Amino acid sequence: MATGLLALPLLSTACSSGGDGIPDLRRTDGPTSAGLSAEGSATNKSETPATTGASTGAPAPVSVIKVVGSQWQWAFNYLEGPANRAGAVYDVGSGGNIPTLYLPQGEQVRFELISLDVIHAFFLPSFLQKVNVIPQRMTTFEIVPTTLGEYDGQCAELCGADHSRMRLKVKVVTPADYQQHLADLKAEGHNGAVSNCQEAGSC
Repeated sequence: MATGLLALPLLSTACSSGGDGIPDLRRTDGPTSAGLSAEGSATNKSETPATTGASTGAPAPVSVIKVVGSQWQWAFNYLEGPANRAGAVYDVGSGGNIPTLYLPQGEQVRFELISLDVIHAFFLPSFLQKVNVIPQRMTTFEIVPTTLGEYDGQCAELCGADHSRMRLKVKVVTPADYQQHLADLKAEGHNGAVSNCQEAGSC
């Protein structure tokens, strides 16, 4: 049994594989007993009918994306690793520039989330994910997106005057297109990692 705080229902609900527009995901946490560790990581790994392939282990490789929230923008840092042939690259948005988060179809993605200022919430409605983004505390979750397409996301925690402008797009693409996107970011000079658009010089 998972220990720690109980996860929100949106974190622990199995995803539909029907034709209702909801992306089909393979989850690594259980449908009713997902927990959060002291660091905020999902701790339960029980198999469910929605965790396709869970009995043979999670698919490899794993893409690690560090998401940094701040008033009122998102920064996506694609960390260097086996699933990232371009090296560490980033993309960042602001209230007037909605960023697009790219995810590889059929590959496991690990999110590491942190805030620079106040509590935000990383909300991906179509993915049934809503995770608090907390200052000085890393929160993590993992998914395997299996449905190509474009989806909306936003901050779901009232975080100040421009809260409503803290939006994002999600684009699930083939692994080849994912690698091409990372290469394009590198070619544009988006090397390394940033925390906000001010640091990136793109506000």
